[in-house]
Amino acid sequence: MRKVIGWGLVVAVAVALVLLLAFRIMAAKAARAVEGPATAAPLPVAVEKAVRRDLVERVTLTGVIRPLNEVDVMAKVPGRIESVAVKVGDTVKAGTLLAVIEHRMLELQEAQARAAADAAAAALDSAKVGLATAKLSYDRMKALYESKALALAEFEKVDAALKGAESGVRAAEAQVAMSRAAAGLAAEALHNARVVSPIAGTVTKRLVDVGTEAGPGRPLFQVQDVSALKLEGAVTAEDYARLKTGAPVRVTVDDLPGMTFAGKVATMSPTLDPMTRRAAVEIAVDNPEGKLLPNMFAHAAVDVGTRSGALCIRAVAVVMQPTGAVVFVVKGGKAVALTPRLGAGDGDWVAVESGIDEGESVVVSGQAGLVAGSAVTVRAGAAKDKGKGEDDDTDKDAAKDKDTDEDKDKSKDAAKDKGTDEAKDKGKVDAKSKGAKDKGKVDAKGKGTDEAKDRGADGDKGDGAARAEPSESVEASAK
Repeated sequence: MRKVIGWGLVVAVAVALVLLLAFRIMAAKAARAVEGPATAAPLPVAVEKAVRRDLVERVTLTGVIRPLNEVDVMAKVPGRIESVAVKVGDTVKAGTLLAVIEHRMLELQEAQARAAADAAAAALDSAKVGLATAKLSYDRMKALYESKALALAEFEKVDAALKGAESGVRAAEAQVAMSRAAAGLAAEALHNARVVSPIAGTVTKRLVDVGTEAGPGRPLFQVQDVSALKLEGAVTAEDYARLKTGAPVRVTVDDLPGMTFAGKVATMSPTLDPMTRRAAVEIAVDNPEGKLLPNMFAHAAVDVGTRSGALCIRAVAVVMQPTGAVVFVVKGGKAVALTPRLGAGDGDWVAVESGIDEGESVVVSGQAGLVAGSAVTVRAGAAKDKGKGEDDDTDKDAAKDKDTDEDKDKSKDAAKDKGTDEAKDKGKVDAKSKGAKDKGKVDAKGKGTDEAKDRGADGDKGDGAARAEPSESVEASAK
């Protein structure tokens, strides 16, 4: 019975604790619901107005510099590398020997194939002689058969012998062709033991040494023609419509600041990539001084026209999202996300076809973390051509002026406090000096007139010393 009561108490306590915990959780949720979500601090942004201006329509694209001709030289026959004739950096012509593969066995195979071809040719000659003999015999037997001097069975044997001779000649001719083909293959294999460059250019890679095992499909060298280069990139369907083959192009490379290379649109793919929805474009780039190198990352700009009075916004205001281009504008202290239809741009400005009105405050800085409906605080927008440095200098100058004014105010307050403290100290010193004089007079009355004068004199001296050093004045008065 006691055990049952004890377990009942345990269960009751556990249930009470669970109910208490649940009550506290519900109370906390209710309190949070009443308080509501915390108000986020406004995000600082810079804005600029959407304005009308003259705009050079420009198609820009980025890509990688590639050689106009590039090839990986591979071995056509298996074997060990017997010798290597070039090194990286060597300039070669089409047909220049690069390496030689061991070919003694190939020489023997080629000789064997030539011998077999000679034997087949001899067999053909023999077959032709047999055919001629069979024809003569056939002609004689035919005349006898027509004159009834030869039996039909004998004539049929002669006819069969002629047909057999003709078949033998055809077989010999086929054997000769096969033997000559085999000899040609052997000769080609022997020739392929010499690895040559298929194009003129520069050896950019050497992947083998003497003794390396070579085989079909394995690259041995890489040769590039770097005298002429191309920029491989891609453009949208809208930009594709503005381009045309032969249009002049300006190419810049991040690794060569301040340098511009001339080029022209060489090829344009007539279809879009199904993955990127872009069309491939190749730009032929001049490289007269050889400063451009393959695999450099480059930018290309193609001027396709000019528009006057176009409604424009800063290019930095455009934020690319998975759904497309988004531009934030500020209305009523909050950010509003717009998806305008944009046109061509010149790198700094972008034309607006629709979706943004003239004079709207467009966010050009501070878009990071910005979403539609975010509270914002507007600071002075900085035009891109002025640069961020001017804004920083302005902020620094303002901070400096502010610090200077604060220093002046602090100096005035300090001077005022110092004057007050000095006045207080001077008042204390005068009070102490006056006390010393009074005490000297009292002592002088008790000890005589002369001593009083002396005391008075001493008191005057004490008074002068007290103004300089108050502590000494107090000691003189005490004495």
